[in-house]
Amino acid sequence: MRNRMRVSTMVATLPWLVLAAMTIAGSACSGDDNNTCTDCSETNQQPPECTGDDCGEDDERSSNCSDADFRVGGTVSINAAGGAQQLIALQAVADYANAAITLQKDITAACRSIAKDLDANAAEQGAADAKADGGEREEAWCQLAVNQIVAAKANCMCKVSFDPPQCSMSVPDAVSCLAECVDDSGCDMTQMPPMCEGGRLIVSCAGQCTAMGGSYVRCEGRCEGACVGACTAPGGVACMGACDGTCNAFEGEGGLQPDGTCYGTCAGTCEQTAPGAMCSGTCRGVCDASCSADAGVPALCDGVCSADPVLDSCIDGRIRAGCPAVAACDDSCYGISAAHADCAPPAVDVKTLGCLDTTTESKLRGTLPTNLGAVLAAFAKVSTMENIGASLADNVSHLTGTKPACLPIAAQAIHQAQVDLAASHQQTQLIVMALQ
Repeated sequence: MRNRMRVSTMVATLPWLVLAAMTIAGSACSGDDNNTCTDCSETNQQPPECTGDDCGEDDERSSNCSDADFRVGGTVSINAAGGAQQLIALQAVADYANAAITLQKDITAACRSIAKDLDANAAEQGAADAKADGGEREEAWCQLAVNQIVAAKANCMCKVSFDPPQCSMSVPDAVSCLAECVDDSGCDMTQMPPMCEGGRLIVSCAGQCTAMGGSYVRCEGRCEGACVGACTAPGGVACMGACDGTCNAFEGEGGLQPDGTCYGTCAGTCEQTAPGAMCSGTCRGVCDASCSADAGVPALCDGVCSADPVLDSCIDGRIRAGCPAVAACDDSCYGISAAHADCAPPAVDVKTLGCLDTTTESKLRGTLPTNLGAVLAAFAKVSTMENIGASLADNVSHLTGTKPACLPIAAQAIHQAQVDLAASHQQTQLIVMALQ
């Protein structure tokens, strides 16, 4: 049983003023009390909600926190006296906590698929699914998956390889948030745009994009040199990976392999080009020359753009305001960006050797490429989110200009998200370690 702190425990640590506000919420008048109540309607509804400066922290009308005010996964709509930055702090918690729940479900689903595909015991499967708590269900299914992987490896040597998954965050979305955080009204965000700290800033480029301080440029567009990564070329490209199209032998050698890999020329989309392959179509990877717009579609690249550059995304980094900004607000905006980060599952290559039975071999090859990819993507997003959780919790603890009744709900949400992310981190690590 995991240690999951409940709302009642969190409430015990809150200031007395918040407790008072929560107590008031349960004291609406009843029909028998109407002779002593003021502002009560005949249907015994609560007094109308106060707004703006009229609403004090101990006002009965500020004591209710509805789903419309704050809800995990919802849009925060509290009329906060503290302004936009307080709303951003609460929105960060709502988005962050929702992303933690989604990740937990995604990891559970991937572990469930691995366990079932590798023939986990039916009774143990039922026991895992019967867990009412999401975290306990995740743990049970991932432990089953680990057990089945270990058992399968006893009958079949398995080597798994993959590129590290990448997480992308939208810069335009971050700009709209960071605009509320800038504490220097004289700073022009178009001249001092956000930074991608520790990562790669991707721009949309209508011209040519060349490498900045190196010989390679990240490219999604037409590569004028060799493309390392994926290539879509109807005319064919030298391939050493999966081919979505037609795979032909190259000069009589290679061709489609028993495991589905194409060692030859792929007319379509090759997910992993051969070393030095020239891509006469759209490259999605690394280009050793310039990357340019293709058929009027701007290229996406991390180099120097010759025409009409537009900030697009931050890969594997942290978005920070370019202008001087309030640190807590900057953290909240990053929390929102991290919660909405797109972490795509990487391609997973599974090689087996010395298998004692072909059934186990087939099952490993069938389940790992898809489901391990999902686990790795989830692990990448968990890692992206974990480093900002404490700052979001601290931001909530310092909120003063909003409904007191919403504060313990937000505090519990961010606490539970941190607990869930730590558990998800552990479960995904166990899966990867089982395959080493």
